[in-house]
Amino acid sequence: MIKKTLLIALAFCTSLAMAQQVTLSKADKLSDNKDKYLYKVDSTTSDKVYLGELEIVGYISNEPKVFEALYKKAKSIGANGFELKTLETIDQSPYQINTTHFFLNLYEVNKKPLRDNKVYLISGAEKPIKIRVNNKTVVLEPKSFIESRLEPGELNSIGVGKLLGSKITLTYKEGQPVQYFLILPPGVRANSMAMEGGINFKSGDIVSVERSYAEFLTTIYHHQK
Repeated sequence: MIKKTLLIALAFCTSLAMAQQVTLSKADKLSDNKDKYLYKVDSTTSDKVYLGELEIVGYISNEPKVFEALYKKAKSIGANGFELKTLETIDQSPYQINTTHFFLNLYEVNKKPLRDNKVYLISGAEKPIKIRVNNKTVVLEPKSFIESRLEPGELNSIGVGKLLGSKITLTYKEGQPVQYFLILPPGVRANSMAMEGGINFKSGDIVSVERSYAEFLTTIYHHQK
């Protein structure tokens, strides 16, 4: 009985230790920027002004909740841009994000990064998902994303699931903003079209995702080439 109690206590302490935390670890400047978005920036973004740093610790099991917390922290100092802070590795190999402990640099950017006519397909599922891209089967790995570029004159179809799945068609348009889609696995979901609610079974779904949240996901998920 004592051993069982100790094991339960240890498991509880471990879960507390792994509980996700978002901390504004550094705030060098404050900005009165009112932009509602939080853009992903990189080394090519020339007009960014450093404001501070976020530290994220703990296993991420609820991405929307984590993003909500970091969004509020970022906006508390007026940031509308973020970038993964890369740390030096012992063997000088390319830095790979550790999603249980990482840092985000926060910035004010005057001009949003352009990614016109680019498309990102994102999966937060725990298992691989088969999708169809222009009738070619692609296996989207867990917690990963793929990107592509729309070209003039081309018709691009993306589908997931079978009879009860989803399909979208995308085309190139001059100046068309970047598009992000979350690929959902089979399951029972709320029926938003029903007058009095209800549920639907879907063999797969494709959902458009708001840019700020999507760019957070493409920071912590694996880029599948």
